[in-house]
Amino acid sequence: MKSTDKLDKETIQIKWRYLQAKLADQFGADADVVNALYLIGVQESGKGFTNFTRDEKIALITMGNHKVLTYFGYYKEAVTKINDLPKFEQVNDIKTLSQLQKDELILHGIILYFMDINYI
Repeated sequence: MKSTDKLDKETIQIKWRYLQAKLADQFGADADVVNALYLIGVQESGKGFTNFTRDEKIALITMGNHKVLTYFGYYKEAVTKINDLPKFEQVNDIKTLSQLQKDELILHGIILYFMDINYI
Protein backbone atom coordinates (compact mmCIF):
# COMPACT_ATOMS: atom_id res chain seq x y z
CA MET A 1 0.00 0.00 0.00
CA LYS A 2 1.30 3.46 -0.92
CA SER A 3 0.79 6.55 1.20
CA THR A 4 -1.10 8.12 -1.69
CA ASP A 5 -3.79 5.46 -1.29
CA LYS A 6 -6.77 6.61 0.71
CA LEU A 7 -7.52 4.48 3.73
CA ASP A 8 -10.99 3.62 4.95
CA LYS A 9 -12.05 4.64 8.47
CA GLU A 10 -11.73 1.13 9.89
CA THR A 11 -8.19 0.73 8.56
CA ILE A 12 -7.24 4.15 9.94
CA GLN A 13 -8.54 3.17 13.39
CA ILE A 14 -6.72 -0.19 13.34
CA LYS A 15 -3.46 1.43 12.27
CA TRP A 16 -3.93 4.24 14.81
CA ARG A 17 -4.29 1.77 17.69
CA TYR A 18 -1.21 -0.09 16.46
CA LEU A 19 0.76 3.17 16.15
CA GLN A 20 -0.32 4.27 19.63
CA ALA A 21 0.88 0.98 21.12
CA LYS A 22 4.18 1.11 19.25
CA LEU A 23 4.88 4.73 20.25
CA ALA A 24 3.94 4.00 23.87
CA ASP A 25 6.35 1.04 23.91
CA GLN A 26 9.16 3.07 22.37
CA PHE A 27 8.71 6.36 24.23
CA GLY A 28 6.85 5.28 27.36
CA ALA A 29 4.22 7.98 27.01
CA ASP A 30 0.63 8.23 25.89
CA ALA A 31 0.46 8.50 22.15
CA ASP A 32 -2.28 10.95 21.29
CA VAL A 33 -2.69 13.06 18.18
CA VAL A 34 -0.76 16.02 19.59
CA ASN A 35 2.17 13.81 20.61
CA ALA A 36 2.19 12.19 17.18
CA LEU A 37 2.22 15.62 15.49
CA TYR A 38 5.07 16.67 17.80
CA LEU A 39 7.09 13.58 16.80
CA ILE A 40 6.45 14.30 13.14
CA GLY A 41 7.60 17.89 13.67
CA VAL A 42 10.77 16.71 15.40
CA GLN A 43 11.44 14.25 12.56
CA GLU A 44 10.84 16.89 9.89
CA SER A 45 13.02 19.45 11.69
CA GLY A 46 15.98 17.10 11.51
CA LYS A 47 17.09 18.28 14.94
CA GLY A 48 16.42 15.08 16.82
CA PHE A 49 15.30 15.04 20.41
CA THR A 50 16.58 17.85 22.55
CA ASN A 51 15.20 20.15 25.20
CA PHE A 52 12.82 22.34 23.23
CA THR A 53 11.24 25.45 24.68
CA ARG A 54 7.46 25.67 24.93
CA ASP A 55 7.34 27.87 21.82
CA GLU A 56 9.58 25.48 19.89
CA LYS A 57 7.30 22.57 20.86
CA ILE A 58 4.27 24.48 19.60
CA ALA A 59 6.10 25.24 16.34
CA LEU A 60 7.01 21.54 15.96
CA ILE A 61 3.39 20.48 16.52
CA THR A 62 2.28 23.04 13.92
CA MET A 63 4.94 21.76 11.52
CA GLY A 64 3.69 18.21 12.05
CA ASN A 65 0.14 19.34 11.41
CA HIS A 66 1.10 21.09 8.19
CA LYS A 67 3.16 18.08 7.07
CA VAL A 68 0.27 15.63 7.45
CA LEU A 69 -2.08 18.00 5.64
CA THR A 70 0.26 18.00 2.61
CA TYR A 71 -1.12 14.51 1.83
CA PHE A 72 -4.48 16.08 1.05
CA GLY A 73 -3.36 19.22 -0.75
CA TYR A 74 -4.00 21.72 2.04
CA TYR A 75 -0.32 22.62 2.42
CA LYS A 76 2.86 22.19 0.43
CA GLU A 77 6.44 22.42 1.54
CA ALA A 78 7.90 25.78 0.56
CA VAL A 79 11.25 26.14 -1.15
CA THR A 80 12.47 28.58 1.48
CA LYS A 81 13.16 27.60 5.07
CA ILE A 82 12.98 29.57 8.28
CA ASN A 83 15.83 29.01 10.75
CA ASP A 84 16.77 25.88 8.76
CA LEU A 85 13.31 24.43 9.40
CA PRO A 86 10.88 23.38 6.69
CA LYS A 87 8.24 26.00 5.94
CA PHE A 88 4.82 25.11 4.61
CA GLU A 89 2.54 27.21 2.45
CA GLN A 90 -1.22 26.89 2.61
CA VAL A 91 -2.65 25.79 -0.73
CA ASN A 92 -6.30 25.21 0.14
CA ASP A 93 -8.45 26.54 2.95
CA ILE A 94 -9.06 23.88 5.59
CA LYS A 95 -11.50 26.19 7.40
CA THR A 96 -14.23 24.99 5.05
CA LEU A 97 -14.19 21.62 6.83
CA SER A 98 -16.00 20.81 10.06
CA GLN A 99 -13.89 20.11 13.16
CA LEU A 100 -14.75 16.41 12.87
CA GLN A 101 -13.58 16.36 9.23
CA LYS A 102 -10.35 18.14 10.22
CA ASP A 103 -9.72 15.66 13.03
CA GLU A 104 -10.31 12.69 10.72
CA LEU A 105 -8.05 14.18 8.05
CA ILE A 106 -5.23 14.84 10.52
CA LEU A 107 -5.46 11.31 11.93
CA HIS A 108 -5.45 9.90 8.40
CA GLY A 109 -2.40 12.02 7.57
CA ILE A 110 -0.57 10.85 10.70
CA ILE A 111 -1.10 7.24 9.64
CA LEU A 112 0.11 8.00 6.10
CA TYR A 113 3.21 9.75 7.45
CA PHE A 114 4.22 6.85 9.68
CA MET A 115 3.55 4.45 6.81
CA ASP A 116 5.78 6.58 4.56
CA ILE A 117 8.70 6.34 6.96
CA ASN A 118 8.05 2.58 7.35
CA TYR A 119 7.30 2.86 11.04
CA ILE A 120 3.98 1.06 10.67
